[in-house]
Amino acid sequence: MGEILVDSGNPPPVSVGELAGCCLEIFGVRITIACNCSDWLDQLRELEFGADWELGPASPELLARSLEEDDAERENDFSFCILRGESPYTNRLIANGKTSSLGTTPNYIFQSVGNRLHLCIAEFADPEIFVHAGAVLFNGKALVLPGHSYAGKSTLTLALVERGARLLSDDFAVVCSDGCVRAYPIPVSQRSAEGPLRLPARGLGWEESLEPAPLGAVLVTTYESGRKRHKLQELDPAQAILELLQNTVPARRAPARCLGTLVKAVGPARAWRGPRGEAGQMADWLLKQLK
Repeated sequence: MGEILVDSGNPPPVSVGELAGCCLEIFGVRITIACNCSDWLDQLRELEFGADWELGPASPELLARSLEEDDAERENDFSFCILRGESPYTNRLIANGKTSSLGTTPNYIFQSVGNRLHLCIAEFADPEIFVHAGAVLFNGKALVLPGHSYAGKSTLTLALVERGARLLSDDFAVVCSDGCVRAYPIPVSQRSAEGPLRLPARGLGWEESLEPAPLGAVLVTTYESGRKRHKLQELDPAQAILELLQNTVPARRAPARCLGTLVKAVGPARAWRGPRGEAGQMADWLLKQLK
C-alpha cells in the first residue's frame, strides 16, 4: 500500500545548478536521470540500475529539460527528475514532463522511481520486446516464467539460480527480434521481514559475457500455499504464445511486432501452465526438463 502524503503547499523552485544527473541509451531508449540530492542519485544507481548500463554525463541542456513540466508526448527520449523537498512531504518527481508526489522514505522513493524507469524502457524498447517474467539460462537455453507481480516469480527464479541456472532477470525477459532471450540484469527484489532487499545480478550468475539464448521452456505458474505437488498442463505453441503476449509490455502499442517476435521465440520450446507448491521442488523438476 502506498504512503499517505500531506499537502504542504508549493515547494520552492529548483535551479539547474542544483541538479546532479546522468544519461543512458538502452534498447533504443534515451533517458536522462536527474536529482537535486547526489546521495539519492547514488543510491538509485545501486538499487535500480542494470549492471550492464553504460552511463554518461547529463549536459546542462538535458538537466534543464528534465525540469520542464508539460503535457507533450515523448517517444524514445525521456527524463526523470527526482526533487528532494525541504520536508519529506514535498518530495516530487517530474517524469517526462509530468509532476507527481513521491513517498516520504528513500527506499519507497527509489522503488517507485525504479518501477517507472523500467516500465518506460520496457514500453518503448525497439526492436526488442519486454515480457514481464523471470528468466534464467540453463544448458544454453532460456527458461522464462511469465506472470504478474506477487505470483512468486522472484522466489522461483532464485531457486533455479541456487541449483545452477544463471540469472537473466527476475522482472523482464527481453526477447530479441530473432526470438532469442537476453539479460536485463537489474538487482533482484526479495521481500523480507525487514523490508525489501535488492540482490545484485552479478552475484546470481549474470556476467557480461552471457549471449542471447534460444527459448527452451516457458512456465506459467503461481504459488499455492500448502500444495504438495505441482499440477501442470502442457501447452501447445499457440497457447504458449498467448500466455507470453498477455504479459508483454508493449503488446497494445505494437501488437504486430510483439506477435511476430514471440512466434519466432516459441518455436520448439516446451511450455506448461498450472499451480505450484514450494519453489525448490518446482525448480528441480524444471531443470530436469532442460537437461
